[in-house]
Amino acid sequence: MIPRLLLSLWRERWGKPPASASTVPYVYGKLNQGIDWIPHAAAWSVPGVAPLAILVGICCLFLVVGLQLKFDRQFEFGLFFVAIAIFLRRYRGTLITLILFMMSAVASLRYIYWRFEASLAPDFSLSFALRMLFFGVELYLTITAALGLLILIFPIRHKSQKLPDDTLSWPTIDIFLICNDKNIQDIKNSLIDGSEINWPRRRIEYYLIDDQQRQEIKQLAESFKATYIESKNDSSNNLLLNFSPASTGKGEFAVIIKVGDKPSKELFKETIGWFNQDASLGMLLTPKHFLAPEPPTEINEIFSLSNQTNSCVIFRRTVLDNLDEVDFLSTSLHKHVALRLQSFGYRCSYFGAQSLADTDNQGQGLVLNYFRVEHPFSAKSLGWRRLLITSHRVFSFYRPASQLFFALVPLAYLLGRVQLIDTTLGIWLAYVTPHLLHFFITSSRFRDSKRFTIIFDAREFILAWYMLLPTFFSFLKTSAAQLGKIKYVSVLKNKNKQLIAKRRDRRFWTNRVKITMCIVVFLLSLISLIDGLIKIMIYQIPSTSFYIFCILWTTYNVISLVAMVALMQEAKKIHSQIQNCARLQANLRLPSGQTIQCETQNFPNTFLKLSFAVPISINPGVSAIVYLFMNHNELSCNAIVMQNFDNTVVVKICSESQLDYESLAAKIFVRGADWPKWLPGYKADKPLPEWLSRRLMSAVIYLLDLATNSGKYFQWAKLSSFVNLWRK
Repeated sequence: MIPRLLLSLWRERWGKPPASASTVPYVYGKLNQGIDWIPHAAAWSVPGVAPLAILVGICCLFLVVGLQLKFDRQFEFGLFFVAIAIFLRRYRGTLITLILFMMSAVASLRYIYWRFEASLAPDFSLSFALRMLFFGVELYLTITAALGLLILIFPIRHKSQKLPDDTLSWPTIDIFLICNDKNIQDIKNSLIDGSEINWPRRRIEYYLIDDQQRQEIKQLAESFKATYIESKNDSSNNLLLNFSPASTGKGEFAVIIKVGDKPSKELFKETIGWFNQDASLGMLLTPKHFLAPEPPTEINEIFSLSNQTNSCVIFRRTVLDNLDEVDFLSTSLHKHVALRLQSFGYRCSYFGAQSLADTDNQGQGLVLNYFRVEHPFSAKSLGWRRLLITSHRVFSFYRPASQLFFALVPLAYLLGRVQLIDTTLGIWLAYVTPHLLHFFITSSRFRDSKRFTIIFDAREFILAWYMLLPTFFSFLKTSAAQLGKIKYVSVLKNKNKQLIAKRRDRRFWTNRVKITMCIVVFLLSLISLIDGLIKIMIYQIPSTSFYIFCILWTTYNVISLVAMVALMQEAKKIHSQIQNCARLQANLRLPSGQTIQCETQNFPNTFLKLSFAVPISINPGVSAIVYLFMNHNELSCNAIVMQNFDNTVVVKICSESQLDYESLAAKIFVRGADWPKWLPGYKADKPLPEWLSRRLMSAVIYLLDLATNSGKYFQWAKLSSFVNLWRK
């Protein structure tokens, strides 16, 4: 159980604002301007410069990694290295991320080299075997972490980037619709679909490109305030290139869509952010587009599950200005436009969208997760990135075993006096602390598009570790209170039936093995902790700094395991509560005034399923009112009927009622200050009884009053004047 994970789950459970609300954007300053020219320098095109730079870098790396320092010098070196990383983490950019990764690699390699060189036993014995095993586990975890960072730095799929909140800063877009051999109704439908895209209408211009002069299409364009353009050519593909959209329109981006292809409403919101993030990105296009070569097999595998079936291409305006130099009259050149962009210093990427819709939505409200694949025309680029992912999966398979071994390291010293590190605690911390801090600083850049300040990060670290203690004591209190409760026979029978059904599932036995290992580690840690405390407090055994460190390490293992069990119990209660609250008594009121009793099946989904005792006849699109009942409380929501089949009706909660609807769901499923008292379990998470907390609060108020108005309490001793003088 990682303390940060516990803190995030605690905030989510109690309805607290997430930590991401306190993030700040990355800085683009003089440092970025001073180093951005390095990857684009003309010197890299000179033969032999790149290999020479790589050779010099490797020599410097070996020199820094092999440098052996004493405790004070290593402490100063690690502090200086971490300070540089903290300064660099403020700035954005891939080059800064690579620099931080190299600094993290240097710190990790220095630690691994020092562990192998100075902290292993000099002779072959049982201690040497255990120390080599511990060193192998550390090496394995370091390689796994490095592979994970490389996958994050060079991903195959890039997630969509958010746009600024101010819509006035969003770029202008020109949409070109190819109308070749399309009837007026299809063109009209495409214009209507384009007008439904979530983008400011004043920042979009429409252009209709036709291969022949048609007066009715021109009138349709005028009615939609679009520009009609005729381009004489027989082929639709060559038509687009001969037209040269760079000579028309003033938008910052140009989007080319064929009539009949319906774009998603969130297309521009999900894709334009990539251009803002990467200035060298010149074109985004869907796979198998006529402006790019046939994609390799690897690309087809990546986009095999994509829901983006329509053909679309998005240009940067400056790219189109450069394309004016290309001979558009060539009949075969259009197949290589994406490749020609690379000669002008621009890159191309494929993009797609994968559905995230739940099956309960019945196909309504489809949520698309957009992604793009960088360097789609390089098989080597895709090959080594896929090799990274495969290697990381192979290494991650044995991570639970390594974590189990780490939990047993302090036990070996407390119970068997086997020290797995042949060095002092101070020098070990001087090497391992920069190793861990650099990994945390580098990995934190991939947490979100924004960053935490160093002060807020330190506060989160302290709060996350503090949350382990109340979780630990709260779980012990709850478990002790449940020991005296009587379980009914019917409940036990139902649980036995559920247990028999679960045993048929393979995942049941996998979870049982994990739980058994956690219990064994917990018992061993508890025994070693008690044994260590008894030796110090009763037998007065001299304790070294490493002995105290192992006791603290074991204490953390015990508390974190208990916190993990507490979260597992809480997750079970949440799951059962969701299942119990999914079915609520409800009424559906039709526009005719008829009210029909029903029951919900998937509360709190906004596409709500209502089951009826008998089939009812109701047409999709009809407005209705849904009344929800729970514990003598009622909530009315406006809804629209989406589907009607058998005894089930699917309704969509309207936007004006979603706030109250989600508020009811939050009150039921999220614990917090607004948790209604009529719900069961209102006082379930109170760490102290109410009578004790009330008396403690009274005592605190009394002490505060004594500190602020102490004069009236000492009047009987006639010392009020001295007290007032002391207060002044």
